[in-house]
Amino acid sequence: MKHKPTCLALAAAVLISASAAAFAAETEPAIRVDGRLIHFEDQKPVLLEEENRILIPARGVFEAMGATVEWRQETKKVFVDSYNNVIHLELNIGDPTMLVYTYTTSLLNPEKEEVALDAAPQLINDRTMIPLRAVSESLNAIVDWDQEQQLVDITTQQRQNYIESAEEASGAAYDAKTALPNLTLTADKETVQAGDTVTLSINLSNAQSLGDDIYYTGLTAGIFYDASKFSFTSYTPVVNGVTPESGSYIGGSNPSFKEDSLKLAYIFYPNADVIEQLSDGVIATVTFTALADGPAEFSLSDRITDRGYDTGLTIQQGEEPTAETPTLAASEELYIDTTPVQVN
Repeated sequence: MKHKPTCLALAAAVLISASAAAFAAETEPAIRVDGRLIHFEDQKPVLLEEENRILIPARGVFEAMGATVEWRQETKKVFVDSYNNVIHLELNIGDPTMLVYTYTTSLLNPEKEEVALDAAPQLINDRTMIPLRAVSESLNAIVDWDQEQQLVDITTQQRQNYIESAEEASGAAYDAKTALPNLTLTADKETVQAGDTVTLSINLSNAQSLGDDIYYTGLTAGIFYDASKFSFTSYTPVVNGVTPESGSYIGGSNPSFKEDSLKLAYIFYPNADVIEQLSDGVIATVTFTALADGPAEFSLSDRITDRGYDTGLTIQQGEEPTAETPTLAASEELYIDTTPVQVN
């Protein structure tokens, strides 16, 4: 299992918050990588009408796929290397041909292929935009397009390998909900009026899927909500049903993260007495105050932004503090239930 390290700076981080060919400006296709929605900071994906192809900013999506992306201004070239450094791609602005180098047998003599692109890379609003499907498939990803939802669903090679391995080990079809620890959201009431408070619980289940001797050390959570109807009041960590003292952890929150959601993060100090073995139950509560009568809804975020995963569970192996504490956030590590919680 691949983990991403975290540290005390995690909590503080959440507090920071050229013309092209004709395209449908009102159309902004959504893109998901291994089940996680990608957030684009400024330049959105572009659907080229004439070519019927999607161009995306060079970095965000492919970095979410585990690739390394390099832009060289002096030559107007984009280089993309696969997560395992087996595949190397070269693209040029305005050139409808992509070079694909595959290092299967030799680091000195890779296999070389020229791939014709339906849409050449180009600069849009000073951002380098490259074709989504051609690059993704050259990285051995599966790309599915949902016309009705205007959604591109990308499954990386490593995700495919993970599912294949999991199914081979279990002898059954892979189901993330039963194979992984789950995070869900619930509310303490079904109806609210202006002035009422509503407390959401972030719940963990299937913790035993991680095995024994796993300890809960922190949480990062993104929650979508309607800021015109609710104001964020506070969040509280919970350990085995008990609220720890404020001095046992460092944390922060941003109620207008990326303009459409709350993001909170906290991590317990390494020697805090509240660090307990991971178990099912409520791991945090979040309280909002209603500014208007319902209805409204809340939902956990499984999005990836320029600041990483919106939601992740921080753990450590064993009771003793370690130099690094991994955060479970990827789709092969944590199942995030994004079902909206309705409040009427």
